[in-house]
Amino acid sequence: EGLNYLISSMYLTATTTTGGFDNTAAANPSLYLFRENLSSPTNTFTGGNYRSVSAINNTPNYNYTLDGDGTGNYVPVGNGYLCFFRGNRATTSFANETSVTYVPQTVTLSASGSLNIGQVTVKDWFTPTSSNLSYTSASPYAGFNLVGNPYASSIDWDNFQTSSSTTGIYGSNVSSTIYELDPITKNYGSYMSGSGGIGSATFVSNVIASGQGFFVLATGSGAQLIFNESAKTTSQNAQGSTLLMSKQPVAAANMQYLRLQIGEGSVQDQTLVRFNSQATTNFSYAIDAPYKTGYGAVSLATRSSDNVDLSINTVPLPKPKSESIRLNVNASKDGIYSLTATDIVSVPQLFDIWLMDAYTKDSVDIRHVKTYSFNIYKSDSASFGSKRFTLVIRQNPAYAYRLLSFTGQKVQNDQQTELVWKTENEGNYTYFTVQRSTDNGKTYDDLGSANAAGSGQYSLMDRNPLVTGSNYYRLKQIDFNGTITYSNIVVVGFANQADGIFTNNLSIYPNPVNSMINLSIKPQNASEISSNYDIKITNTSGLVVKEVTSSQPSWQGSINNLGPGTYVVTVTDNKTKSAVGQTKFIKL
Repeated sequence: EGLNYLISSMYLTATTTTGGFDNTAAANPSLYLFRENLSSPTNTFTGGNYRSVSAINNTPNYNYTLDGDGTGNYVPVGNGYLCFFRGNRATTSFANETSVTYVPQTVTLSASGSLNIGQVTVKDWFTPTSSNLSYTSASPYAGFNLVGNPYASSIDWDNFQTSSSTTGIYGSNVSSTIYELDPITKNYGSYMSGSGGIGSATFVSNVIASGQGFFVLATGSGAQLIFNESAKTTSQNAQGSTLLMSKQPVAAANMQYLRLQIGEGSVQDQTLVRFNSQATTNFSYAIDAPYKTGYGAVSLATRSSDNVDLSINTVPLPKPKSESIRLNVNASKDGIYSLTATDIVSVPQLFDIWLMDAYTKDSVDIRHVKTYSFNIYKSDSASFGSKRFTLVIRQNPAYAYRLLSFTGQKVQNDQQTELVWKTENEGNYTYFTVQRSTDNGKTYDDLGSANAAGSGQYSLMDRNPLVTGSNYYRLKQIDFNGTITYSNIVVVGFANQADGIFTNNLSIYPNPVNSMINLSIKPQNASEISSNYDIKITNTSGLVVKEVTSSQPSWQGSINNLGPGTYVVTVTDNKTKSAVGQTKFIKL
């Protein structure tokens, strides 16, 4: 492929006047190719990893010449390039468009020739005979290769995979992250495959427009990137005047994340913190994206626990201790800047998120105060860098999960039992299991389970209860921290096959009570007069705190050792193995 087609749509300049460009005197270059294998500085237009193009009129016309790199043959399919866009050459003169005050007008780039179809293996322009991407461990840009969408179609980076070279986008020793430069802020946004369209910055997503250039990251030698036809997508991009990815995610992601931004408008940078229970706080290519330094006036990254700056940082939510994430902030000059929590998505209310400022000894709850303003003094290294700001994420006990009630009742005209429980702060991270006992609470079996959905009320139907005796029910609850608790025990009994629900035949007094309690049991028939009764007292957590037996239909006992609160008394007839009833009392 050649680069000379660009000059039909825009004015192009170079350091020379004989290379087929528009300038008649030496000028700053418009076109650049990127070399990963150099350690050159980037403070000049003709040096550094970006190599400036100085001729596009060589014969044949796809040849080019680079400042410092000589003449090349062609730019292999799948490479990207950097272009300084001056505007639509059909709008006004070269003199006007090279004025520093000129506002570029949009243009549609046009090229002619055969469309790229089929499989494309990316070959770097500076090593065109190799099918491997460049990886130079000594380079400050180790592994970063500038590639591009080779098709006349959008492609979907969520098709990236590492198992088959003939499907989607295949990468070997290549990170699942892409990086794209925003020409407005001059910083990079990153996106990891499988993130449902959510990138580190709002301008980057999974859909890559036709003609779009972006960076990929080789993670070692022998790296390879292959595009296949199945990488294509019919999704289009909400593009403006720049070849950037869609500003809106193509698909809503079922993700928990926090996006932070430093600065605003054209002076800004963004970073993304994702939450995943399987993650660790150390850097991993599989779930994290290293930060790629841009050219903007500000920069913002998070730092892993093993000191890698990241644009996408995936960590677990703390269980139950707090989690600290360092920020690395910087700016090109002194000034007042701001940190803003632009997005907090699906992070449970259980977690407070605090921004801690070690320089001013200040802190702010960014759930409620979204923006924090601060000063950077370039003469004072403590006012910027990786030691000033920390995100602290911790659980707030006020928002801990609570069970409000657990009840059960027979369904009218049917031999079924409906169990209902009401909760608060369960979010979508609490797990419920209803358990049933048919041996008077000695052993329990799982009846059914459900994940919390934040609705506050849940139910489960026991369609096959024991109808010749009593059914003991309890609710097993597993909260975010994995802590297991049990509800109070609910007893639902059936007196006979006629579906009569077992009525309460207990009387307890006094109620409330201080020390001695009296329980009276009403026998249902003559055979129960000589029964032996099992009496259990449970607390509101479903734990048995006292258990006695009585051969008489009455019992008196001391409860001095019980703390104040509500207790449940459950009586079972040991002779018939059926429930007699259940009642409550309050200990003062």
